[in-house]
Amino acid sequence: MTFVDSNGEAFQAVLTPRNVTEVKNLVKQVLEDETLDSAVALQIKKLHKIAMKAIADTIIQSSTNKELLMQLKKHKKRETQTDE
Repeated sequence: MTFVDSNGEAFQAVLTPRNVTEVKNLVKQVLEDETLDSAVALQIKKLHKIAMKAIADTIIQSSTNKELLMQLKKHKKRETQTDE
């Protein structure tokens, strides 16, 4: 996510689970721009909400995948033990 303010200063944040704080700070900085149209500010707030949900979904899916892989390894280990 990248934003260039009226002074030409660019702010950038990558949407990953590790960057939640960075994304929040970027949105906060963007919304502090006094020349920002209220309709644009509303869209940025909506984008922020979508980004946070996407990050949360990524975290949940990552945790689920780790759990599934762990269970698969346990299952394969049990199968190997019963075959012996």
